[in-house]
Amino acid sequence: SIYSGQKRAKDISAAAGEELSRRMSKELPAFLKSYKDAFEDFKEKSKKHRYYKPILIASINNCWNFRDYVEKNMAEKDDNKASILSTLSDIENSGFDVLLQQLFAQLKPSYKKFTENKWDSSNEIMNEIIKNTSKHISDFRTLKDPFYHAIIEKIHARLVKEYIVRLLKRKVSLKTPAQQQNLAQNISKNAADLEAFCTSNGSQATWLNSALPKLAEIIRLQDVGAIKIEVATLATKYPDIRKRHMEAFLYIKANLSRSELKSILGYLSDSRASTPPAAPLFSNINIS
Repeated sequence: SIYSGQKRAKDISAAAGEELSRRMSKELPAFLKSYKDAFEDFKEKSKKHRYYKPILIASINNCWNFRDYVEKNMAEKDDNKASILSTLSDIENSGFDVLLQQLFAQLKPSYKKFTENKWDSSNEIMNEIIKNTSKHISDFRTLKDPFYHAIIEKIHARLVKEYIVRLLKRKVSLKTPAQQQNLAQNISKNAADLEAFCTSNGSQATWLNSALPKLAEIIRLQDVGAIKIEVATLATKYPDIRKRHMEAFLYIKANLSRSELKSILGYLSDSRASTPPAAPLFSNINIS
């Protein structure tokens, strides 16, 4: 309707086309907020609708048409542009959250198995997680490319985050270097499998790929000086990591003395960064 209305106005005169564009830019924010309200209403009240998931996906895809129109036809200084793009982001993210709820709920028991089994069956558990995730991803193939990549990256970030959460649960304490070496190898293998799976399905969130290998290396290392270097490198890559995260993680390394632990934790800060990271990882993890 917007495109055809604009074309007809331009066919009358350039001035009519410009005037219609100006008026539409004023009306579009209110229309999209109404669209958002209707979307939220459908999302909450129509969960048993036969085509619930396809309609959610179609609504997210619709946002791309509006984005495309706004980017091409509205000036950066137009106050309405930011409002429109913000509303579109709200609709998209709200839709993503619903589409992912079922997957994340289904994966929760699988992640608990890591610590319940003392990480002994971690490869089998990771294969189970990947298999279940793969089934859900097939439903998202009808999303337009930008949205498909966005939802895959959300999945990638959640899979890495939940794995880290299990490492920070203080459920496993290993006293010997051999035990720690074995766990480090398991984590490295799980990390490689997870990265390969997410990348093959279109994730471009390469910033996530070093988190688990770095943690595995900290477990493997026995020299305190080398551990400090690895912790400092991890903190540079993920500036939202805090002492409480590392302290919970180092519970795994039961052969560290209290003074060594304090020395290692000295490389991290509990203060908030002046600017939060563009893509947070550890700040989304609460330590109980």
